[in-house]
Amino acid sequence: MNAQQIEDFITAGHSTFTITSERTNRHFTYHCTKPLGEENREYPVYIRVLTGPDNTNDFTYIGIIGKSGKFVLSRNSVDLPDQFRAFSWFWQNISNGNLPTTVSFEHAGKCGRCGRLLTTPESIARGLGPICAEKSA
Repeated sequence: MNAQQIEDFITAGHSTFTITSERTNRHFTYHCTKPLGEENREYPVYIRVLTGPDNTNDFTYIGIIGKSGKFVLSRNSVDLPDQFRAFSWFWQNISNGNLPTTVSFEHAGKCGRCGRLLTTPESIARGLGPICAEKSA
């Protein structure tokens, strides 16, 4: 995936992915959602990070990508500085069209918009199923 495809995936409304530092091998898994009824708007996107052993329910809210396209803390953000800093740095690079070579990005194999399992090579490569890719365009 290139930087634009990753940005589209993150802002699709139901994305789960892991970023791993190639230098330290430390990784964080994030889940990004949109408010109900806002699925067709680009922003806001709520950012949560995996903080427990249950990889479907143990996500903690750390911030929001607002209408400006910037990732920021909000009044409900939990203070997890390493996870916030990692996502903030990654998002700043991706949203500026830069794909960092020091970090690997892996989506969870599900559509970033609707959450369905991706099965075709084209859908897996872009992180969106064919119907959701059309809706996100």
